[in-house]
Amino acid sequence: MQMSKPVGPRVLWFALTFLVTAGMFRVFYEYHQNWQGIADLTFGILEGRPHWRAFQNRLLGSYLALGLHELGLTRRDAVIALTAILLLIHAVAFHALLRRAGQGPREAFVWVLVFAFLFLVFQDHRWFLPWDAAEMVIVTLAAYVLFFNLSAFYLYPLFLVALLNRESALFLAVMIAVCGISLSDLGRLRLRVRDARHVIWGLVFLVGGAIGIKMVRDSAFIESPIAGQDAANAVFGNHFRLWDNLREVFGTNLWDRNALFTAALVLFVAVLVRGLPTAPEPKLRGTVFAGLFLAGVLMFGIFNETRMIIPLITVFIFYCISEPKLV
Repeated sequence: MQMSKPVGPRVLWFALTFLVTAGMFRVFYEYHQNWQGIADLTFGILEGRPHWRAFQNRLLGSYLALGLHELGLTRRDAVIALTAILLLIHAVAFHALLRRAGQGPREAFVWVLVFAFLFLVFQDHRWFLPWDAAEMVIVTLAAYVLFFNLSAFYLYPLFLVALLNRESALFLAVMIAVCGISLSDLGRLRLRVRDARHVIWGLVFLVGGAIGIKMVRDSAFIESPIAGQDAANAVFGNHFRLWDNLREVFGTNLWDRNALFTAALVLFVAVLVRGLPTAPEPKLRGTVFAGLFLAGVLMFGIFNETRMIIPLITVFIFYCISEPKLV
């Protein structure tokens, strides 16, 4: 009688990652009570009627949800299914990248558990949109490229995908340009170009991406169901919330449950700044990326809507495993 082969370790760790992510999503689903509102917002983009003009260019998640809707799901169920799929893709990719970064299978799985725990802890349970889930995948891939010194050419197709997702893709364009210069020399007030191709293409992507975002918003946006023509943001598109966020982070947050978010921000920035003087070039690039992303949230997002800072969890984990004494 032929004996069946034992389950391989890769299958085992994939199964465990799947179960943890499914459990994470189950808890997330139960506490998140705004799925119909998310569906209305997501499909409103396809109709030219998002809540804000700034949402109009966020096409990737909306069209993916539309694809699931065309398969027979309701709009609400399509958004729920898409969120679950993207979270699973993120978890599997994250575990695989941790393994490629030198972590053992158990250590990688522990980091997946850490991410799942922090993902739930830092939820505000109001909004978590399809482009937020897609951005988790994009930021994780970009952070791996930067922290572990892969070729910047990997960022080129990632930028094009990110551009369909949301305007934070412009940070990837900046990072492509940054990969073409020596940051360590820049710290000594010297500018040394390492690869002019990345500098040139990064600037081309930055300018072209900004123009493309503006064109999509102006051509596809009809009106907002809550803000009409959203005239206040007709030129720039995004809200500017830096001062409001700073008042909340270092003011009102200190006296309510959002104090945890402020503590996490201070810890995150302190760890990044601490490592700057001795950081090698790849870590400097990853740190710059983290700083750009965080600055974008503080300037144009709502910090206490923590969906926008969730992607920084994997960035922080990659930072930690590239600096062993921190973990």
